Amino acid sequence: MTKIPKDIRCSFKTKELYVVGLCDDCTRITYAEIVKDKKASTMTYFLARSLSWFKQMYNFEFEKIMSDNGPEFKGSLDREHPFETMCHELGIKHIYTRPYRPQTNGKIEAFWKIIKNELFYPHSFDSKEDLVLNLGNYLFEYNHLRKHGGLNYETPFDKLQKVTELLS
Repeated sequence: MTKIPKDIRCSFKTKELYVVGLCDDCTRITYAEIVKDKKASTMTYFLARSLSWFKQMYNFEFEKIMSDNGPEFKGSLDREHPFETMCHELGIKHIYTRPYRPQTNGKIEAFWKIIKNELFYPHSFDSKEDLVLNLGNYLFEYNHLRKHGGLNYETPFDKLQKVTELLS
């Protein structure tokens, strides 16, 4: 999760907007949303929507999810935390990055840098709805058209097709 940069060109206040995302480690296919806070309940509902999106769009499920150690993902009693509870009920192992080491989760951290440089800074947005629409368009481009150096200059979707063929 990252905060929407305050210095983007827009005609509305981005003060309390965040982008939260889920990135597949192998293919780099990424789902992201704009959210208004980083509460545990918001992240839990985001997880449900993102897992559903991955299943419906690409027919795959996650065995593990990595997050940072923020209170939106982890509580003092993990079994009672809503994000942890959802992971447990879905049979997903929830692992954490090392504290103060964002590079542990380097693929999503790289996505935050890319999205700022390719979406937020070059464009202007008329409303939150305009921002959400542009994010959806950008995600399609990112997942299906943009070639990634870390994937030998293939798109995430091309990588998914190769992996699917290998597993068939």
